[in-house]
Amino acid sequence: MLTKQILFILFSFISLFTCQSTGNYLTNRSLDLADSFTLGVETNHYGAGFWVWCLGGGANINQNAKGIGLRNGHLGLYKAGGVDDIGIFGGPSNKTFTNQMGNSFIILNSNQHRSIYPDLKRSRKKSYDASNVMMLVFFTDKKTSSGKKHCNQPVSVEVSLGLFLGVRAGFNFSEFTDFLLGFTTYDFMEDDVFESNEETNIIKPNGSKSQS
Repeated sequence: MLTKQILFILFSFISLFTCQSTGNYLTNRSLDLADSFTLGVETNHYGAGFWVWCLGGGANINQNAKGIGLRNGHLGLYKAGGVDDIGIFGGPSNKTFTNQMGNSFIILNSNQHRSIYPDLKRSRKKSYDASNVMMLVFFTDKKTSSGKKHCNQPVSVEVSLGLFLGVRAGFNFSEFTDFLLGFTTYDFMEDDVFESNEETNIIKPNGSKSQS
């Protein structure tokens, strides 16, 4: 009798964890928790910066910075600047390095995130741009043709330091909130993935898709 009860319990647990919906639920909770942390190693990273949401900046040149690690829900290679100009002073006509995304000079500051590889739709949805004046005054506007905004960075804290080789670390409160609310099945960040959902697809260079 006891053996039958043990076998029944084992069968129930196996059925629970092999169920596709349960598997998706556990996978998404794990991803949401991992999304809460930032830890990366970068090259072409010069100077120091500190950001709280769209406020902050510092003294750094990161327009060519590329990193590997975990940042804003992306695990892999990413860019920390260099996509488009800041556009607050002079707009697109200002091509000086002080107007390039990723660079900060206390008066004019910017922060950027773009995933490189793996090129997942889930990761690309989490790209962001933030820029401000005097580390405090930021501007919100409509998307430009490149998809850039002056402030669509999630609520997070991030610090960076480097001299060619750099490190970046932080905590993402928006993603952690998504993790907590996810236990109620509410997808606050709208980033949950499903086994058959194309959100998990990798976009190949030739434009075709493959399942990750």
